[in-house]
Formats: sequence, C-alpha cells, structure tokens
Amino acid sequence: MLRAAPRAGRTVRILAHPVEQLHPTVRAAHSRTANSSSAWPGLRVAVVGCGVGGPVLAMMLKKYLGCTPVVFERVYDIKEVGAGISLAHNGLRVLDSLGLAQKIQNEVGEVAHFTEVLKPNGKRIVHVPTAARFDEGRGLCMTGIRRYRLLNALLEHMRQMDIPLKLGKQLADIQQDTSKAGSASGKQVATLLFRDGSSYEADLVVGCDGLRSTTRTVIKGKDEPPPRLATS
Repeated sequence: MLRAAPRAGRTVRILAHPVEQLHPTVRAAHSRTANSSSAWPGLRVAVVGCGVGGPVLAMMLKKYLGCTPVVFERVYDIKEVGAGISLAHNGLRVLDSLGLAQKIQNEVGEVAHFTEVLKPNGKRIVHVPTAARFDEGRGLCMTGIRRYRLLNALLEHMRQMDIPLKLGKQLADIQQDTSKAGSASGKQVATLLFRDGSSYEADLVVGCDGLRSTTRTVIKGKDEPPPRLATS
C-alpha cells in the first residue's frame, strides 16, 4: 500500500498492488490472525472499477481481512464485452483461494490443451502442450474463457458474499475530510464524489479502473502520464 503524493492538500491512500501480488500478502496477513474475519473489521473499502480485478480484490479483502468493500462501476449495465482470455496457474490459484477455480476451469471455461503462435499465413511458429503442465497440488490447468463469462461468475460469487455492486457510478473527484476519522482505521476518511451527485465515504480507495484510470487522474493530476506497458 502506498500514500499518493498530495495534491491540493489531499493524502488519499490507494492500494497499488496487482491482485497477483496481493494474494500472498493477504495470505500472510491471514496466517498471522487467529480469526480472518476480525483482521480489519469495519474497514470501508471503495473499489473503483468492476473489471476482473475489482471483484476479485473485493472478495479477497472481505474473506481474508474482514473488510467491508463496495464496488463502483461507471456503466449502468454489465454487457457481454471482451474477447477470450487465458488464465494461467497464478491467476487460477487466486481464484482457488476463493473456491472458484474448479468451477471456472470445468464449468465456465475450457482447459487449454495446447498453445500455438502462428504467422499471418497460418504457419506454426511454436506449439506448447499446456494441459500437461498443470498444478499437481490442485489439479489446475491453463484455462481459456470468454471475459464476460468469467466476470459473470465473479459477480455471482460476489453477490453470494454480500458485497454490494453500485452501477452507474462514474467517479468525478475524491476529497479528504480532515475533520473526520475513519470508522476502523482511525485515519482520515476519503469521500468519493460521483457525476450523478451521490457520494461515498471510505477508509481506503482502490483504483481498479484500467489503463485510462479516473482514479489515477484524480489522485495524481491530469498531467500524470499514462502507464507504459511492454511485453517480450
């Protein structure tokens, strides 16, 4: 977790770890706590963005740290968008800790028996048998899945965990009230202001709203350059 550089007197805290990196951290915190539901009781966490990362993070925070997360999404309806994606062992292990991996692998998605890289003319560059490279401890194999089917499964599990999802909430600003203390953390609270005129007070704000993150712009300012990603 890091504290963002203050802008106009703001010191809003944001969680900067990707889910893959957060998972062992949450596990370690859980192992140091006799009762996972009493780790951070009542800590109000506002998760901005309902892609794949937002719901997973919200469920991890509630299950392992006893937080009270709420997920906010700017669209009014979750539609069938996005292409097919592959879930490797690291992602499946995170889902396994939520009790979702077997369902995702066997009911929602399909095991990827092999992976190929092809030239534009269809000529094979490389062929990798992936089904044989499974996690022997859990029986997890690389899985192919449509993104919207994965998201629907996550949202259903999130509903079962009684984690609220607020649609039509486009973030406009985040303000920090220095006169109030957080309900559980004892720190100052952050107030999220949405374009529909509503607001929400939280002890922790997490931006899961993608490459063109409004949360990042609010925290860091409009002059902050977008992140640069590279693959090799």
